[in-house]
Amino acid sequence: MSTLYVDNLQPNLGSQVEIPDLKPLAGSVVQVKQSQTSASLGTYVTTSFVDVGSGLQVVFTPLYATSKLLVTLHAQAYNTGSPNPYSAFTIFRDGVDQVSTSYGFGYMQVIDKDNASITSGNIYIDANSTTQTVFTMGVRSNGTTGYTANLNGNMQRSITVMEIAQ
Repeated sequence: MSTLYVDNLQPNLGSQVEIPDLKPLAGSVVQVKQSQTSASLGTYVTTSFVDVGSGLQVVFTPLYATSKLLVTLHAQAYNTGSPNPYSAFTIFRDGVDQVSTSYGFGYMQVIDKDNASITSGNIYIDANSTTQTVFTMGVRSNGTTGYTANLNGNMQRSITVMEIAQ
């Protein structure tokens, strides 16, 4: 086997330099995509998580089926009801809840009625394929009459998906 040493690679005739079968080191970030909004996404009164759909989504195609996906959610809601309203958030992948607990990433309960809450969380998910997948936010409230999770405007929400080589 020979070793080739170079100081600089230049494309030939304006083409691109391509290196086939280049594999990233384990733990390397392969790609990152994010979606954020402060637009109104609705008002929710439900004991089950509801997918907010295209209002906040990341369409993601993993480059490697063996990768891990680090999905991070940051969400704010205005909670109404009395006493002690709360909202909880989760991540959906192609419509399936990935956190799978009744409180998602955890919930933010406000001490008095009509206050804002902020929730953040992250989860590692196996890519399992290189087909396109869609990540969206799920939300729920206390769920009984009079309790709401308002995803109104002027509150920042975001989903970030980071592919990590294994």
